[in-house]
Amino acid sequence: MLLGSLSIGASFVYAKKYISPLNISAATLTTYQLGFALLIMFFITDFTNINNIWQNTHVSVGLVVGLGLLGTGLAYIIYYYIVENLGAIKASSATYIPPLVALLIGSLIVGEDIKFMDYLGTLLIFTGVFLINFKSVNTIK
Repeated sequence: MLLGSLSIGASFVYAKKYISPLNISAATLTTYQLGFALLIMFFITDFTNINNIWQNTHVSVGLVVGLGLLGTGLAYIIYYYIVENLGAIKASSATYIPPLVALLIGSLIVGEDIKFMDYLGTLLIFTGVFLINFKSVNTIK
């Protein structure tokens, strides 16, 4: 988890420092990134029974629309746009939102119980986002 956090944190700074000055459109950057990821995944993915995904309409629509178009394609376009226009620190604040969305989906749609630790985690996420934004605003002035 720490390595993943370090990786995504470094990616924001890298994108702002080295990618944004190239003035490549967000859609183009997303196409390159997903194209290279597709090539890598092609060589390491086990395709046994891969066609079972298409047997269930909800699964296939969720895969294409939810994960493909919205969760990956549109998300990366927005990511590069935000990094370029708002900076790495503010853009990184968006990475704290998915756990909260997952908590709400689990509770409202799936019917999972929200426990004390869930509330505590949410409080820590909001506190971290507040402190990052508060610190970056006061440092810039």
